[in-house]
Amino acid sequence: MSRGVVTDKVNKFDKVQLIQGGTAGERSILYDADGAIDPNCPLVRFKNPTGGDASLAMTLADARHPGFTMTLIAEDAAVGEDIVLTPANFLGFTTITFDGDGQSAILKFVNGNWVALGAVGATIA
Repeated sequence: MSRGVVTDKVNKFDKVQLIQGGTAGERSILYDADGAIDPNCPLVRFKNPTGGDASLAMTLADARHPGFTMTLIAEDAAVGEDIVLTPANFLGFTTITFDGDGQSAILKFVNGNWVALGAVGATIA
């Protein structure tokens, strides 16, 4: 696929939008339903399509490669519509909560643990 081409991929999520980049491995996935996110995708985006006061519950398994870095961005979240991510082996923490548009976090997989490198607006607890 060429840079910027968008395709729809159907799996256990209601709809997952896969954007394939110009080089191998350069991609982002948009999640809009509860479930597990791909632990080897460098850019993960969340959108809460339900509106109202619904929330998304997401999980994150260990990455395949040590040193892998992941950026997480909430594209559609508001107070009362939290997106809660629970990474496996999250060093020193248990969850990341996004409750506003544009909130983000960066995780790195080091020595068998996800390590929080930083967050903007998101709550790491």
